[in-house]
Amino acid sequence: MIDWSWVIDNHAMIGDLLWQHARMVLLALLFGSLLTGGLLAVTLRWPATAQPLITLCGVLFTIPSLALFILLLPFTGLSLTTSLIGLTLYSLLILLRNVLAGMEKLPQAALESARALGYTRGFRFFDIELWLLLPSLFCRAAHCLGDAGRPGHRHRADRPGRAGTAAAGGF
Repeated sequence: MIDWSWVIDNHAMIGDLLWQHARMVLLALLFGSLLTGGLLAVTLRWPATAQPLITLCGVLFTIPSLALFILLLPFTGLSLTTSLIGLTLYSLLILLRNVLAGMEKLPQAALESARALGYTRGFRFFDIELWLLLPSLFCRAAHCLGDAGRPGHRHRADRPGRAGTAAAGGF
């Protein structure tokens, strides 16, 4: 049961904590996206690094949040930075794996046309592939945004719910 009188009496504190939570999740998603962009640049330059990077992100994703906080305490103390680092690391696997999977499913005719026009690998990514990936990136970012608020939550594609509907094309 919800004690509505308590909610009304503490609405200012609830609003402040809600804003703090939203800010942390958005910052974690921003930093995770920037790190994913860097990792993506590495995989575009050296394609053989894709699987080891996904494995590394998977290992980081399996570290329980409390254990990660304990590992970070000597460096960051008990602060919002500690939480932000954890949330950012947890977003990396979801973002990187899905961006790489989206790149594998790009239409080969468009990529071959770009090669025929003389596009280099970097220009082809920024002029063609990125624009074709944008719808998928926004869907995955929204999925990651939902998961980033729950660091104990682990994504499983075989579980019904949000992951199943996002994979089926809906949300």
